[in-house]
Amino acid sequence: MLHKVNLPSCVPQLEEIVKFQREVLRAACEGDYQFPFIADDVNNENNIKTIFGDDRGAWFWKKLWSQPTKKDNNGNLPPKKKTTIHTGLEKLTAYYQQNSQEGIATLSAFDNDIQFADKLNDADFRFKYPDLEKNNQELIKLLMITFYEDLLAAGFIAAIHGGSKKLDRDGFIASYWSENVGFNVCSACDRERSDVIDFKIYDDADHFLPKSKYPFLSLHPYNLFPLCVYCNRSFKGDRDIIDDHNDAPLANIFHPYKRTVLEKLDLKVYRDQKGVSKIGEFTDSDGMPSRKMNSLNKVFKLNERWVDRLRIQKENIVDFVLSERANLERRRLYQFLNDNELKEMLIDKQKQTFAKFGKKPGYVVQNSYLTCVLSDTDEFEELSRYFAP
Repeated sequence: MLHKVNLPSCVPQLEEIVKFQREVLRAACEGDYQFPFIADDVNNENNIKTIFGDDRGAWFWKKLWSQPTKKDNNGNLPPKKKTTIHTGLEKLTAYYQQNSQEGIATLSAFDNDIQFADKLNDADFRFKYPDLEKNNQELIKLLMITFYEDLLAAGFIAAIHGGSKKLDRDGFIASYWSENVGFNVCSACDRERSDVIDFKIYDDADHFLPKSKYPFLSLHPYNLFPLCVYCNRSFKGDRDIIDDHNDAPLANIFHPYKRTVLEKLDLKVYRDQKGVSKIGEFTDSDGMPSRKMNSLNKVFKLNERWVDRLRIQKENIVDFVLSERANLERRRLYQFLNDNELKEMLIDKQKQTFAKFGKKPGYVVQNSYLTCVLSDTDEFEELSRYFAP
């Protein structure tokens, strides 16, 4: 989101999964399911296979049941239980049997909403899920979110998505990082990337537009985005980055893959009246706060989170200046340098910092601090003390 990043390589697989998601929803809307389902009933299973095909149907049938593993006193396993997706599908199908027009509206809303990534510049685009009846919304949400929380967690088989192996959440995150080699920060907050243990990357698979408010996008490839756990769990959560759904909603947001912040961000560091360095407002390159910037800061609270990072980056630059001074003293060149040479040194450092955006954590703030040092006399004089004899 801050940085320009590449889409994960599994986008084609996720697109096929979204198509399957629609098939499951369509069958509910049009009454293809014949409830109640009975566990281990061949006719029920064959009905599902007829709807989705043998391989996909057999897989999906198994996902409708869970088998308790604790045996009873006679050593027998308890009967299979309905899974959440089973219950959601049953309730939704029953709802559309009584409200057939809502089924038509649901499919229309689904087809509309999944186009959002192609409509970022369309001021007239509106999501249609919020226009559905409230009862319908809740039933849809139960089913669509389960696709992410249960099915993607366990993994979709190749017969669903056409890839070469099962695709799960960890696979999605690994797919993202395989397309962003050399990128070493969280793209939302610029902190260091998450830990990797035994090839597992401990990112969260975030829903850029929260699945609780946009359930049709629960598996959409342009809505799934790896975030560090700090961003996702402590700050973003299910906060909506869209500030006004009735006024060009998509035209006024950033997007992780299509509209990045650093292309527009003008982040200034300044000295307050007490001489304390502070982070300024998040403004566009024209110097004015915008809806996009305000929404970004509302959701991720970067302005507040970066206060401590500014302190750290100031310390890093002080260490850099002291190191350069020591190096020059060893070479016996120090006595010939002055403030102009220090400025040239800092200009080169800023160029190096800019070139390493996305490769080194905290460099966005460091770059803004160096801009302040090079443009503010008082800030420069404070730093130059570490360079003076």
